Amino acid sequence: TRPPAPAMLAPSLATRLFTAAAMALSAAAKSLAATVGGSSARPLVGVLTQPWWPPGAQTANDTVPYLAASYVKWIESGGGRAVPVPYDATHEQLAALVTARTAS
Repeated sequence: TRPPAPAMLAPSLATRLFTAAAMALSAAAKSLAATVGGSSARPLVGVLTQPWWPPGAQTANDTVPYLAASYVKWIESGGGRAVPVPYDATHEQLAALVTARTAS
C-alpha cells in the first residue's frame, strides 16, 4: 500500500494578512500613481523586523533585527517603499521614525 499523501499546510494568518496587504498596496500604488499623474510618488510601508540570533548568541540581548528580502521585494513590486521597523523599538523611536519618514 502507498503511504498517505502529505497534508497541505494551511497558510498562517500572518501569511494571509501579508498577502492581502500586498494586494491592497499594489492597488493603492496604481491608484496613487494615476492620481499624481504618473509621478514617482510611492507609499511607504512599515515592515516589522524580527529578532535573529546570530551564531554564538547567548541571550536575547545578543539578537539583531532581521528583515527578509522577500518582504521588501514584494512591497516594491506593488509600487511601495519598505521601511524597516525595529521589533524592539520604543514608543519614542517609533514616533521619531514616523516623523522622519513623513517629513521626507
